[in-house]
Amino acid sequence: MLALGRSVGRGTAHDIVYEAAMKAFDEQRPLGACLEERAEVTAHLSPGDLDQLFDYQRYTGSAAELARDAAAALRG
Repeated sequence: MLALGRSVGRGTAHDIVYEAAMKAFDEQRPLGACLEERAEVTAHLSPGDLDQLFDYQRYTGSAAELARDAAAALRG
């Protein structure tokens, strides 16, 4: 949603991703596949962009914050 929001705005990106997520859930399909079917997504994000966004190995989430907290706890 954030990547798409850079091009279409946060609210619009939210609506697009929400609709695609509901379709993915209803049809038991991957969200990425449902997003790739939408022209308003593919106009701004390539299939390669979407692949990168859905690559769990690239996602670090809160890892840096968790590591800092763990290091601080160990230091006392």
